[in-house]
Amino acid sequence: MGVVAVLHDLNLARRYADEVVVLGGAAGGLLQGATAEVLEPGLIEAVWGTPCQPVTSADGTVQYLFG
Repeated sequence: MGVVAVLHDLNLARRYADEVVVLGGAAGGLLQGATAEVLEPGLIEAVWGTPCQPVTSADGTVQYLFG
């Protein structure tokens, strides 16, 4: 069983998704793979044009701060 969801909140996607698909990658293409591998700061900055800083909480959860 699987679920397809469209999320614009990258922290929610990082927390709950096993895999993600990012539209509009480096050459306007499609990137797909494991969430932790795809949603990394370099890609986020290239696709969305906003800097981000990964922050790890005490329980080991990684979230991004944007801006």
